Amino acid sequence: MKTNILLAITMTMLLLTSCTHKDLDFPEGNSQLEVFFNWSLVPDAQPDGMLLTLFSGSSQPVSFHFANPEGGSLMVPSKNYGMIAYNDNIENLQTRGSIWNDFEIFAVPTVMTSISQMFASTRNIPKAPGTENQQIISEPDFLWVSACKDVDVKGGKTITMQMKSSTIIFPFSITGVENIGQITNIAASISGMSGSCYPASGTISAPDCIIPFELKSDGVSTIYGQVRTFGHSDDEPADTRHILVVYFQTADNSKYYVPIDVTDGIHKWTLQHPPGGGQTPDDSYIEITDFSIPEPIGEDSGLQPAVDEWKEIDINIRM
Repeated sequence: MKTNILLAITMTMLLLTSCTHKDLDFPEGNSQLEVFFNWSLVPDAQPDGMLLTLFSGSSQPVSFHFANPEGGSLMVPSKNYGMIAYNDNIENLQTRGSIWNDFEIFAVPTVMTSISQMFASTRNIPKAPGTENQQIISEPDFLWVSACKDVDVKGGKTITMQMKSSTIIFPFSITGVENIGQITNIAASISGMSGSCYPASGTISAPDCIIPFELKSDGVSTIYGQVRTFGHSDDEPADTRHILVVYFQTADNSKYYVPIDVTDGIHKWTLQHPPGGGQTPDDSYIEITDFSIPEPIGEDSGLQPAVDEWKEIDINIRM
């Protein structure tokens, strides 16, 4: 069996670099912990490595890095631990909390200009009505987590942690788009999304974030794209709306935004594709129709759109 190099992110715990069973001369008060990560529920997952954070009472949590996504062995003080494991290839996610129950993985704040240059010259990028106070966050990376409570490692322990997905993809398709050839830039945002997850409880935060994401055009009649999120809370307020805002710029440099209420589509999709399993969406989409791009302003009209001016288009969208 190949040796797995494990990097301990701590100054108080010793690290063992073999995943094989050996006769060990344990330092007094320490035990061997063997951890294996089960990926059967998410066979398409592609983690680079794994992080395992151990929680023990009021002590500061300690994290270990596993270069091998399958797991390995390490030496830890003989205690009871709460454990949280997650993949390490997460550029847009950070963590906080020193207690197992409250440990949170959250998406970092961002700005709309990170998605499209058409926002670069605009000071006030419009949001959907009722979402003005929602924070704009980065699209979370693929995240796979597992949590175990009250693991007693005294005398040695082998544990298998079942990995599950904490993110869900919402794919959108806007079909039958008229005048699609006029589009030079396009992007979108979705509101009412959670900004973080709590692996210990398997819950997510309140639906009070906006996530910008890219859209593409096939140049014929369809606009499409997908956004990865933590989803929306099952106990969200009844009046919570999930608004897809489509932003686009046309050949005459005019800028438009179209707010579309996709709440029913989001809820239906979540029921059909709940978080926890695989991440690859099937061939179906949250589909939107009857979307039309305005005709360009003629060069001889004498009208020049203001750089910072966004025009709202109110379309009777069908889903």
